[in-house]
Amino acid sequence: MTQGYVDARKEGLLRHTSTKWHGKSLQDQTLFYHYYQNSIDYASDNWTRYSTFRSYCSAPHPTLPDTVVSIERQGPFQSHGNLDWSRVETYDDVASLKEQISKRTVYVVGRLFAVVDANGDIIRYPPLHVHHAHVHPYPTSEMKKKITLDNDFVHHHVLIQAHGDAECTNADGGTDCLLHQLPDGQGYRIVKSSGFNANYEINDVRYGVELKPLEYYIDIAVMWTYRKRVATTFLQMGNPALGRGWMTYLFPLDPHSNYMYYRYNNKLGPGKMTNFIMHTHMSFVDSVYVFKDKLGRVYNSLEKYRTTLKNATTMPYIFECHGETMEEGKSEIIGVALDAGAELICEATKPSMQLYCDGSDSNITCIYRDKRFDLNCRKETRFERDESIIVVAFNRVRNTSTVNLTRQSPLNALAYTSSFGEGYVGHQHTFFRADFVSDLAMNDKLKVSTGDAKTDARIGAYAPPAIFKYGTWPRDQYESNGFDVKKMKRRMLDNCATHLSYGGVDFPWEKHFGN
Repeated sequence: MTQGYVDARKEGLLRHTSTKWHGKSLQDQTLFYHYYQNSIDYASDNWTRYSTFRSYCSAPHPTLPDTVVSIERQGPFQSHGNLDWSRVETYDDVASLKEQISKRTVYVVGRLFAVVDANGDIIRYPPLHVHHAHVHPYPTSEMKKKITLDNDFVHHHVLIQAHGDAECTNADGGTDCLLHQLPDGQGYRIVKSSGFNANYEINDVRYGVELKPLEYYIDIAVMWTYRKRVATTFLQMGNPALGRGWMTYLFPLDPHSNYMYYRYNNKLGPGKMTNFIMHTHMSFVDSVYVFKDKLGRVYNSLEKYRTTLKNATTMPYIFECHGETMEEGKSEIIGVALDAGAELICEATKPSMQLYCDGSDSNITCIYRDKRFDLNCRKETRFERDESIIVVAFNRVRNTSTVNLTRQSPLNALAYTSSFGEGYVGHQHTFFRADFVSDLAMNDKLKVSTGDAKTDARIGAYAPPAIFKYGTWPRDQYESNGFDVKKMKRRMLDNCATHLSYGGVDFPWEKHFGN
């Protein structure tokens, strides 16, 4: 944080040569965040509160007619390495858009979240890791009314999102992947929003002693227009949860392989899906397959395979605990899905990582970092009213001889084990996302939104800008385990060894699960 920057803000200057950004007032620009020195402090909620600034810039898009680019810059922040955390909790009116969008319908045609330096150049991962960044098109109270059709208690309908796997590999464009711009004529429809809100967390993954502080900023960019577009929905499907981590599922420390699956039922009516992406933790993933299912045939066949042939009441299903290899199990499971009429939409047959090396730590000179999953997908696919999406994920905990070359290095793994995992190291996401356009929107038959999701769905006006639906475990998993999460985790290890170990450190069964 430069002293000139601070002095300019104290003097009430809304423009300063070091930033060339505008703000509304000193009070509106203040942003508070929590700083944690390491993952142990993060898990125990031991933080120090700091403040920084919010600035805004808005201008016509240079090539897209009637389109405005609104950007918010936050910072400066300082990080110090060794897996420290900076957490910005939910705040309102991202990019100072409220005045422009609160009384009108607008269409968002592009968006970006990026970590940058003072010149606006993107800082790649590594050294800075976006643990998560979530920007919602409405405040929570409005999302409940304008997006949610079911009685969901979590409203995670993010329009802009970024995670550690948001960047592509160098060969596939690197940071170019951080910008998502819809095809000409499409837009995410926002109806009289009281402003976007956002939250995020950033890690500095540099290792070493006496590291120099790293100064950085956050840019959030929204490209929007008042001109009517084909209403598009950012459709997102999240895995079921098992454990303490936010919407993650866990598996044990010992090297092993496992699989899980979940489904999403079409809530948006007939239409088409494009622009598929997957969020997962690459150091654990082996492969992922996404199928389209009609009338539940595929899902029911997978259920029969798991419960009748394998007698398994809990997922993830650990192959080694049942005397199987992943290769054997994968072949059977994919065969079951295809025999039931599954239509393959996407597949990724290996993790997407890139190797980085430096001399910051004599013990860890090279490490693989997550990059965007290399999904091999159809360019587009129909999604009918009576169809479902089935996501089947295969995961693997690697041998200890290679795990130190991934984000789940021994230091980080043990921090998570002692703090988050209750004896587990595998915290995994398998989130599937796509852009969806309904037939009503494509054929210009979508009605004007009333601002109420259930009414919109009834009259043919439902096209939320974003919708996120969490999956649930199969019903028998809850019934057989009595909704007891600890019991579910213990049952996952039926027929396995009665202790977990990692890197020479034993984690007794009784300590984590009881007798």
